[in-house]
Amino acid sequence: REACYRITGYKIELIDGDKYRLRPMYAGSDRDFVLIHFHQGQLSVLETDFVRELDKKVSAYLTRFHSVPAFLSQITLDLFSQTTLAPVS
Repeated sequence: REACYRITGYKIELIDGDKYRLRPMYAGSDRDFVLIHFHQGQLSVLETDFVRELDKKVSAYLTRFHSVPAFLSQITLDLFSQTTLAPVS
């Protein structure tokens, strides 16, 4: 589990038979997570407060390109930038 977290940047928890909670490594709070539904070989991202608040360019990876991996990668990059590249006061 720890290796998957460090490789992907997400803690992945099975929360229901076909639903997974993905917590980004660079999340700012416990409410920053993505819910994924995996049913009959199809992935879908469920709406959460965190997903609803994402920039439209991040959401476009789902709505326009239908790519969950690109969507998750962009979240990782955005959160990484916010937590590590933020200006120091």
